[in-house]
Amino acid sequence: MAAGEIDKKRTGQAAETDHQHTEAKKQRRNEASFDVHACFRPGLLDTAGDLAQTFAQSQPYRHAFIERFCNEELLQGVRHEMLERLHFTLKETDILKYHQSGDLANLDGLDEIERRQLPHLQKLRDALYSQEFRDFVSAVTGCGPLSGSRTDMSTNRYKQGDHLLLHDDVIGDRRVSYIIYLPDPAINGGQGWHKEDGGHLEMYPRESDKSWAPAVNPTKRIAPQWNQILFFPVLPGQSHHSVEEVAGAGKERLSIQGWFHFPQPGEPGYAPDQMQKLWAHGE
Repeated sequence: MAAGEIDKKRTGQAAETDHQHTEAKKQRRNEASFDVHACFRPGLLDTAGDLAQTFAQSQPYRHAFIERFCNEELLQGVRHEMLERLHFTLKETDILKYHQSGDLANLDGLDEIERRQLPHLQKLRDALYSQEFRDFVSAVTGCGPLSGSRTDMSTNRYKQGDHLLLHDDVIGDRRVSYIIYLPDPAINGGQGWHKEDGGHLEMYPRESDKSWAPAVNPTKRIAPQWNQILFFPVLPGQSHHSVEEVAGAGKERLSIQGWFHFPQPGEPGYAPDQMQKLWAHGE
């Protein structure tokens, strides 16, 4: 089954070049008459200017939060495939506990029959890493070009007692972090995720203007409601966040977590010193 094969084919996937990944995605889009705009809420990609203004004023650090961002039918299909066709493994350390699928970049390592079992996940992934959506994210955040060859996303299930302690996502050449929420739309009688269910994303300000350390308490909490996306630049000493422990019995905080990366060698916008500048200036 496709669920079991995603992790098994990592080795073959890793052997492919970024160029081959990009060309394969282009070929599949062309064959399927891929319409990026149809994957999102009508007109969403035309709202970058307004969102950029809200983004610039957001606290405790700059972030964008969009409700009803995705085509409803597409996201319902994604949720179904996540629950019925993906394999989740418990991840537990001293700072986290939740269940996670394999890296969805590995969908390219599956054969055609296996990929056909995950059409909605593949379509959403390709839409997110399309030139159009990457340009949209860049325009909202002002973060500059983003890689189209580096795909980095997985699906997460937080059950009662699961959590993720304070961290900033600063690993490798990550540039923008994003989270897509897919809890049961009918949860709590269709009223959405409740405060007492826990599982909120908690965002922390800096301890002070002169410090890169996070404050003790978060100043913003975001409930994981259906069909919402949150994204923010990954910045040393700024992008501190955590996931509150899920408290609701029988409640599942289902999400897709991923990152857009700095341009890779050979891609437009690549600069050899891009990471050094990030650490030097924190922006």
